[in-house]
Amino acid sequence: MLRGISVGQLSGLILLMSISALTDGIGIVMLVPLLGAMNMGSFGSIADGLLEKMGVQDNLGLLLALFVTLIAFRTLLMFALGQIRLRLQHGLVDRLRRRCYAALLGAEWRWLSGQHAGDQNATLLTNIATVGVGFDQLVGLAANLLMITAYIIAAFYLSWPTTLLALVLGGTALMALAGFRKRATAFGAGLTQANRELHRHVQQGLSSIRLAKIFANEHKLDAGFAEAIGAVRQTKLAYSRDTAKASACIQIGAALLLAALAYTGIILWGMPVAVLLPLLLVFIRLAPMLAMIQQGWNHILHAMSALDDVRSMIDEAQGNSEPAATANDVHLRNAIELSDVSVRYPARKRAALQDVSILIPANTTTAISGESGAGKSTLADLLMGLLKPDAGTLRIDGILLSGENRRNWRRQVAYVEQFPTLFHDSIRANLLWGKANASEAELIEALKAASADFVLASPGGLDSIVGDGGMRLSGGERQRITLARALLRRPALLILDEATSALDPENEAAIRRVLAELRGKLTIVLIGHQSSIREVADQIITLADGRIVSR
Repeated sequence: MLRGISVGQLSGLILLMSISALTDGIGIVMLVPLLGAMNMGSFGSIADGLLEKMGVQDNLGLLLALFVTLIAFRTLLMFALGQIRLRLQHGLVDRLRRRCYAALLGAEWRWLSGQHAGDQNATLLTNIATVGVGFDQLVGLAANLLMITAYIIAAFYLSWPTTLLALVLGGTALMALAGFRKRATAFGAGLTQANRELHRHVQQGLSSIRLAKIFANEHKLDAGFAEAIGAVRQTKLAYSRDTAKASACIQIGAALLLAALAYTGIILWGMPVAVLLPLLLVFIRLAPMLAMIQQGWNHILHAMSALDDVRSMIDEAQGNSEPAATANDVHLRNAIELSDVSVRYPARKRAALQDVSILIPANTTTAISGESGAGKSTLADLLMGLLKPDAGTLRIDGILLSGENRRNWRRQVAYVEQFPTLFHDSIRANLLWGKANASEAELIEALKAASADFVLASPGGLDSIVGDGGMRLSGGERQRITLARALLRRPALLILDEATSALDPENEAAIRRVLAELRGKLTIVLIGHQSSIREVADQIITLADGRIVSR
């Protein structure tokens, strides 16, 4: 968890916390001569010796000035300490989020496609934030322990028998609170799961609002959301209630302890008032610190479940990571050849593809048809290099497309899906995903080639905002913009996956004209069953149950 925090940062933090604790302890001890100078009675031999060492036996003004200076210095120190803690906490959260995000980005698509986006959101946003709070509580726990150490040293200096008695009673009280700490761990695991369910519902619910409205089922989404936030609320309330109980026990126990110490010091041991009052102040300051330690300890245990979740996601993603890209580019000049290729998914009994052999010559158009579940999308993922076959081989110009060069091959591939992915940004920004350094002339050329030059006639032109998911555009407009984005890449292989299945005849005809114009200029794979699109194909391959049934 501390990866990325330098030794210098930790050393500086520990030094500041130690100085802060020391100044607080000195401030408590200074109360003895200060009270003595204010005629609070006899000091006792300890106080007399302290006054002689400080050389301020009767100088009340100097004592007050030293006391105020010490408090001011400690205040500035605490401000600096708070800023350092805040930077360390946010730095840790940022690093964990980037590690987790990078691990997900580098994972194999086969593994990623089987994960729940809501779980990933919960880990990236909520659980890592919980880990950050737990880390800050850990730092606070260390600071409090240092402060308590300083107080105990000061208390021993004033009266070691009283301090020893207080330590025995206080330690016994903390041991009695072990049950609260055990429950904090259980609450942490419950909250991690509740947060996952909440993120799952938000992820699915927001994307289903249109469907809910169509079927008049808004109440179902609302009820599910209420149940999810209720589970989070109940877990947090239960944890808060348990923490409050522990704090109440500590406060009541501290009051009993102070009463016992005051009675023992005054009645049984006859301690001087100038010594007893600072000693009681020490124990009064220690009581809330013990409560803070108990609360901080609970927070740390609470965060451990979230940390386990983060580690598990990072480890699992890294365990399913794609091999690093090689230095050699993969070019298509002759043909793509699949030989006896099979792909299986763990959750499915039947293979997604079984013994599939296809030859796709360069600069030809191949149509892949078949019913839903026939294996068309799996074949598209194979051709793009997103998947590797479980059996058989995929070669580009005779070069085996292995794990090491699949990333390189993807630079030569462009993809247009049935439901286009557009970001809530300008058309220009969406197009630049195809080629980041494209010039204005290249953007315009790609739009015209995709029959999407309607963009140039719109009031905002390339800087028009498309809305979330492209909602400000029609389905045909979205499809043609994503086709322009694909063509901007100047791919060796262009794959259209059911790209015209949801389009009206006019937009389908526009896409068909584009494909007819591109025919023979690059390698195209069309996935779908529309006869109008298949008319532009050089070969048609039909799949059923993961096998080729006709060519």
